[in-house]
Amino acid sequence: MGSILGFYQHYLGEYKTSIFKTEKIVLEICQDNIKGRACVYDLEDEKKIYAPFDIHFKDIQEISVVPFEKTEAIEVRGFQQALYSDRKSECHVYIMGLEDINDVVKVLEQRIMVFKADEKEAIEQELRSKELQAEKIRREREQQELSKAYYKELYDFYLGADNVPHYVFEQEELKITALFISKDKSINIISIDGAKSEYTHAIISVADIHYYEKAGAIHYVTSINGEGHHYAGAFKPAQWKVAPAILGGILFGTLGMTVGLAKGYKPAQYTPSSSHFQINSSVDTIDDRSVILNYYSHSKRQFVDIELPQDIYNYLQTYLPEKKYEIVIEVEKKAAIADITNVASILVEEDTVKKISMEEFKESVDKLKYMYEAGLITEAVYEEKKAVLMKQI
Repeated sequence: MGSILGFYQHYLGEYKTSIFKTEKIVLEICQDNIKGRACVYDLEDEKKIYAPFDIHFKDIQEISVVPFEKTEAIEVRGFQQALYSDRKSECHVYIMGLEDINDVVKVLEQRIMVFKADEKEAIEQELRSKELQAEKIRREREQQELSKAYYKELYDFYLGADNVPHYVFEQEELKITALFISKDKSINIISIDGAKSEYTHAIISVADIHYYEKAGAIHYVTSINGEGHHYAGAFKPAQWKVAPAILGGILFGTLGMTVGLAKGYKPAQYTPSSSHFQINSSVDTIDDRSVILNYYSHSKRQFVDIELPQDIYNYLQTYLPEKKYEIVIEVEKKAAIADITNVASILVEEDTVKKISMEEFKESVDKLKYMYEAGLITEAVYEEKKAVLMKQI
């Protein structure tokens, strides 16, 4: 039986208590209570008076039709709020003077039945809701434990077990993106997300790494205005957002993850304090320094540059010193010298010159030109050796 929202039934009657006095009887059946005016018997005071009453359905103990003086009345036994205290007092309410009191009792009993059914359903719904909430909390805790275990296992495997030195791009609860140098000197970028049970591991092998170097500079921008205020200095540190790389990256080959890091970079800015009167100026300091890593991309089949945060330089210099730009260039120069020194066509004297093919001639000229432009040989030696090559054709 469904509830009747906004239920209300109103009954009026009269009861003659003496030859000269008649009492007005009122009964209102509402959504969850009955109220009105009738003969109220308070069991504690042991008094019967004609007065207002208000009894909630859940406080009604019994409803019946009983004899009352020379007529019949609806007797309602229950509890109602005491007039001058916070407690409830037990009472019997006698409602008489109404037409068809048996029909009135049926309406009242039906309404109470609906109320109790609604109340029972509400209680059951609350219990179900609490059970669902408890189950949700249990699952969340269970998932959190699984996420912690997943994160710890991968973190320990890549970074924590051997206390691997690493550079952190981004870190929060159960989430990290970091760079580390493995034992074979390869660059590794690991991203672990324990909450999603996801991880990505990208590698640039040491053979593909060409060099790394510092890039960028600190810039100063001056602006002039006419406001009359004083501003305190402010500093905004550089920010590297890892999310763009993870969400949109080709994580292998061109190492899109690291390229994504560069896309999410915001340089540091510093604004010193300044006072403004009629004509004012302020200087903004923009720090766009970074580290460029040059490596060979197998997917693009060429060397490419990626941009990294400037403070990663010290980490790379500590754990991958041999790929520092200055060292790599010096090594390449020495290799070029050694290579050209071994070219017989340049070292032999004019009287022992041997004939060479046009392809060999071009290769030797290119190497000789590189040495000259790099400042490894003088112009005189360059011209001398070039003349030797010309005779070998």
